[in-house]
Amino acid sequence: MSSRGALRSSVLGFTLVELLVAIVIFAIIATIAAPSITTALANRRMKNAAYELKSSIVQARALAATYNRNVEMWPAYQNSSNTTWNVPAASRTTLNIPNSGDVSRTSLSDAKLSWYVVAPGAATGTSAVAIADSTTNLYPIQVSLPDQTSIKVGTIPSTASPTAITGLRFSPLGYVGNIPTTSTTLSTTLTQVSFRVCDSAVSQPAGYTVLVSAFGAVRVIAGANPDVADTVGHSSC
Repeated sequence: MSSRGALRSSVLGFTLVELLVAIVIFAIIATIAAPSITTALANRRMKNAAYELKSSIVQARALAATYNRNVEMWPAYQNSSNTTWNVPAASRTTLNIPNSGDVSRTSLSDAKLSWYVVAPGAATGTSAVAIADSTTNLYPIQVSLPDQTSIKVGTIPSTASPTAITGLRFSPLGYVGNIPTTSTTLSTTLTQVSFRVCDSAVSQPAGYTVLVSAFGAVRVIAGANPDVADTVGHSSC
């Protein structure tokens, strides 16, 4: 046998039928596995968001004690009822900022921002300047979440006032309050705040609930809040 004939006989491969069968089997496996993968990714996003939220709250509370001044946590964008803390990019309008004259606000990466923590700027002479009046505020924590992740927020119980959380204010003593809607109103200490973390990529996921006490203690629960039937934490996704 010639060397060319021996080379041809030693080359192995797949027939067209074998390749088509392999493609069909792969397509069936992918179809079966796709929903499980989608659910797993959504669960991972929700868990990450819940613990990002907890981490931001814990750090903001610690900063308030360190600075011995109020520190605030703001949603970067909100809906009209102040109940959503991660607005999809297509629905975002104006970035929430504590002071339009704050030159430091340019450090906010507003393109994909979900929420941020703002600490008070430098004192003027011997007087401490409030966040709402300072032009040198600090923005040490900035969090961006995927658009699929949704975060709803409300007070516990739902009849508490205010029910809309414009933002969280942490006092040096550890108390958690609502950021006033105007500079002439006082911060309201909250009994408890409930955040409900869900994901739009899957139908009715269990999600996560983040509970914040009046003293800043944070608890993450897989699923809805089983303890108190508030309209946010007890609701399904």
